[in-house]
Amino acid sequence: MIIEFIKFGEDLHGRPQGKDAYDSIIARLGDIRSDEEIIVDFKGLKSCSTSWLDEVLTPLQNRFGDRLVLRNVTNLSAKLSLDVLRDVGGKKFRTE
Repeated sequence: MIIEFIKFGEDLHGRPQGKDAYDSIIARLGDIRSDEEIIVDFKGLKSCSTSWLDEVLTPLQNRFGDRLVLRNVTNLSAKLSLDVLRDVGGKKFRTE
């Protein structure tokens, strides 16, 4: 399953908006196979905040573990936000 973050907008900010995005994603993942990867594609994003990513990625990682894979993490704000989640929250995400 591929989740394209650009479908939520070019600029992703705020915990409430992140929570809404997470709820939308979970609704789409209802029929996912137990061996299927969840690929999160960052392509096309202009900016995203640590709080938005925390609301989306942390519960996805808690639920799906190593099946969660991040793709096209080229945006500087996304890279920095992921660094904060790693350094402060101890989260390590798989990337391709």
